[in-house]
Amino acid sequence: MQRRQNEIKITQTSTEYLLEIPPKQRDRAKNIRNDWDGVRRRWVYPRNIDMYYALIREFADDLTSSSSFTNPQDDEQKWQWQEEIDYLRDTLLDKKEIISDKDDEVELLKAEGKQKDKVNLELQEDIDRLREIAKSISSLDERLSNKDDEIQLLSDAIGERNRKNNQLNRQIDQLKAEINSHKTTIDDLSQTLSEKDDEIQLLSDAVDKKDRENSQLRTQITQLQDINIHPGIRDIVLEATGNDPEFRKFNIDEYLPIALEEWLETHLNQALGRRNVGLYNLIDNHIDFDEELNPSELDYSDYHLAHVIKTQRNVLAHPKEMKKETGMARILCCFFAAALLPSKRPKPKQPAFK
Repeated sequence: MQRRQNEIKITQTSTEYLLEIPPKQRDRAKNIRNDWDGVRRRWVYPRNIDMYYALIREFADDLTSSSSFTNPQDDEQKWQWQEEIDYLRDTLLDKKEIISDKDDEVELLKAEGKQKDKVNLELQEDIDRLREIAKSISSLDERLSNKDDEIQLLSDAIGERNRKNNQLNRQIDQLKAEINSHKTTIDDLSQTLSEKDDEIQLLSDAVDKKDRENSQLRTQITQLQDINIHPGIRDIVLEATGNDPEFRKFNIDEYLPIALEEWLETHLNQALGRRNVGLYNLIDNHIDFDEELNPSELDYSDYHLAHVIKTQRNVLAHPKEMKKETGMARILCCFFAAALLPSKRPKPKQPAFK
């Protein structure tokens, strides 16, 4: 019982440190701060970094093992780590979702290619059947040739078989009709084969076009993945903006210029004291360079950077009018131009995580 009365114990809440100390040593508590709580029967101190080290200096060697209190800076550090973990997790989920969408598109194109292969196979089977028919026709031609030989023999026997002339003439006429019929069939089959060859060529051209489009799509997917995974480009932009966390939210993809245009329109409306004015009118109709510029207005450099974003966004909106290989360069041009618009954004209240 006597030993418990001599114990010194410190605990904490979210905002306070609570000290239990024997009455005989209360002067040591008062030396730090005279805050006695008669209800809780504890000495109460604010939980901050200065008070933490003051308690450590005074009581570190006398605290019981049941004492439990921490440096408040540890809480802030843990909060910062958790926030960074949450941000990185959200970013990873977003990227995985984009990649999954692209994988679905690739699988759809593969399925279309397989369907084309199936059609080609059916056409090839039709061609094989037509070739079998052609072989049969060739066999008929051979048989017709044999019939010609028989006709010749019969012609030689006409003198001996005058009574059979009419019958042989009818047989000859019938065989000639069969020959003409088979020649017509051969012509029809040749025309059908030619048409099938044309269909096969058209399908082959379509498959080649799909393969080229698939290759371009895979190249674009790989390029977008490489840019979003590689930290260098985003780090350059963040450094230019003073680590503005707003720039972490932008995905570097084909929709980035549209997002930047909307972002710029909102900020310029705020900076110029306008309301619901479109970007084109903000740039060309709400800036008077003949007057002395106020700190909240655009200067010449800002004006041209805003024009870059508007112009490149318009070009990207009409891809038929530009070279495809310049698309990513135009997207990055908009991103860097936005980062260089310097003075109209409020500074972030705390540094962004790296």
